[in-house]
Amino acid sequence: HYEIINGTTNEDDVALIAIDFWESYDPEEVCKTGFALIGIGDTFNTKAVCFLCGSAGLDKLIHCACCCEPYHYYCVEGGGSGGSGADWWLVDWVCARCTLCHTCG
Repeated sequence: HYEIINGTTNEDDVALIAIDFWESYDPEEVCKTGFALIGIGDTFNTKAVCFLCGSAGLDKLIHCACCCEPYHYYCVEGGGSGGSGADWWLVDWVCARCTLCHTCG
């Protein structure tokens, strides 16, 4: 199933995705837990953006070992779970969202 967009009916030219933008949210909660972005084609040409602040920036991103979402180190410093030592976040860091999921089951 696909819809006609911009006068074309070519299925390859149509993005098959539907999102409910009417879901209510608390801006303060979004700042604490993060948000996902969806982009298609040339309109969204960055490789990764921080799940918490939404910025790609120039700083290196770390990725959760469970959900693989990218984060700036300074956005999550002290948050989530991981090992000890200076480089703990390189291998086994888990974001706060996944830590809660894993704990609750």
